Amino acid sequence: MLFFIYSVLNHNIFDRFSIEFAEIAFSQIFFYFNHFKSVGKC
Repeated sequence: MLFFIYSVLNHNIFDRFSIEFAEIAFSQIFFYFNHFKSVGKC
């Protein structure tokens, strides 16, 4: 996932779709990261 985002940014594809997709992808990554952290504490 991160490699895909890096490749998109590396090829300078900065249209509205790629920017929105990157924001959604990062929000999903942070959501699952916090979720697994909270599950690991239990």
